[in-house]
Amino acid sequence: EVSGYDWNPIPGAPIGAGESPGPPPLHSSVNGEGQLLLEWDAAYGQMQLEWANTLVEPVDWQPVPELGPPPVQLPLAGEAQRFYRLRRP
Repeated sequence: EVSGYDWNPIPGAPIGAGESPGPPPLHSSVNGEGQLLLEWDAAYGQMQLEWANTLVEPVDWQPVPELGPPPVQLPLAGEAQRFYRLRRP
């Protein structure tokens, strides 16, 4: 009887018994053009980048449209705050 399962997005990388592999590390910086750069290891496969204006429940996560492979360049939110997350589609 299978009680649960998970997968490792990086071939050949170990997963500890009973542990999920976890999300890829997300690195951020601002380039000279004033754009936010978000980057993660493409070896994790296809990931969905989402954004929200607040982390107060219920959080309304929205997909970032027309997302290409990392690194991703996004305009800064200006005066507004914005939160990002990666998830498996």
